[in-house]
Amino acid sequence: MVLKLHGLIGSPFVRPVILTLGALGVKYEMIEVNTLAGEQFKPEFLKLNPLHTVPTIEDDEFALWESAAINSYLVGKFGKDDSLYPQDLQKKAIVDNRLYFNCGVLSPKLISVLISVMKGGDKKVKNENVAVLMEDASINLPVPKMTPKIHGSIFSPPVRSTLLTLSAQGVDFDFNEVNTTKGDHLTEWYLKLNPIHTIPTLEDGEFVVWDSHVINAYLTQKYGKNDSLYPKDLLKRAVVDQRMYFDCGVLFVRLRSAVLPVLKQGAKAIAKDAADSLSEGK
Repeated sequence: MVLKLHGLIGSPFVRPVILTLGALGVKYEMIEVNTLAGEQFKPEFLKLNPLHTVPTIEDDEFALWESAAINSYLVGKFGKDDSLYPQDLQKKAIVDNRLYFNCGVLSPKLISVLISVMKGGDKKVKNENVAVLMEDASINLPVPKMTPKIHGSIFSPPVRSTLLTLSAQGVDFDFNEVNTTKGDHLTEWYLKLNPIHTIPTLEDGEFVVWDSHVINAYLTQKYGKNDSLYPKDLLKRAVVDQRMYFDCGVLFVRLRSAVLPVLKQGAKAIAKDAADSLSEGK
């Protein structure tokens, strides 16, 4: 059966999948889903993908969404070598790091920039929004140094997920407290370590990487006694990747926007619409 790709060809999330399929020489059937016309909410598409996002692929009986997870799956299944998605653990972690940065930071900002033009009636993108995008796009992402150490705040949900992963693997590690409320993440030494100034950040010997999803996958593959947390089976791993990209690009973004007014803007309670957005798609 020919692989099916559901999506809008002009979507910046669909186009990377089209490029990956082209690079791999994979034949596929393109099924247009016009999200501007609401076709992603049709019952047949919701049955295929209850989160109503594009792109979505069908590969025989297997359905998958989230472009980064799809591309990892496609390269794993159809790639003739590992040039697009390396087998080397540290090189793969760097690729994953960039994918999650795009998913969790760059893409949400891009959406917020464009939504006012696409749905808000603005005639053009505001200059200040472009400046926010360029701030992230122009960052040079080096690979700094150190020995197994986690930098972060113990109260941060992403940091706690990494602490749980380390505990599950029985890995000894050093912990360096980075108090983001006091601006520790914006100090010169930390920006040199992680120019995106996020937590957690992992130093493992000469290797440095950030984003909890990437760190957890890396730790599990390096220190895990088996593959129960991050399966080697391609289909099972693709589903785990899908859930992690959903957390990164959708769920955590909404959680952050829900709690930020309480944490930093003086609100007394979480707004009802923000709370409702967290339960959408359950």
